[in-house]
Amino acid sequence: MVNNSLLLQNHREKKKSDCLLEGLASALPPAPAPKPPKPLPKQPTIKTNSQKQKISITEKEHFKLVLSHPTFQSNPFETIKLHLNNTIENDREEEKKGKKLKEKVKRNGSRKRPNKL
Repeated sequence: MVNNSLLLQNHREKKKSDCLLEGLASALPPAPAPKPPKPLPKQPTIKTNSQKQKISITEKEHFKLVLSHPTFQSNPFETIKLHLNNTIENDREEEKKGKKLKEKVKRNGSRKRPNKL
């Protein structure tokens, strides 16, 4: 008998708290839809020893060409600075081109197409 009265009392308290929570939930704006998770960055591939040797050979040849270049021999720091400035400008131009392409895709993708009967 005492157990039944305690169970009824607990049940009534839960109903009251549920009603309060429902009132609060209805007052809040709806929650935004969760964003899909970002894809993980691509893992670098593991190179074999022969691939590493080929890369080192080509890099050595390229480095010899850089050292033998007359502008590098006359003023190496200025040449490196000029090279870095040029690569940064090229990267910025490529980013701008990429943004323009994305904008075009967004514009084209958002158009409504007329229904053909």
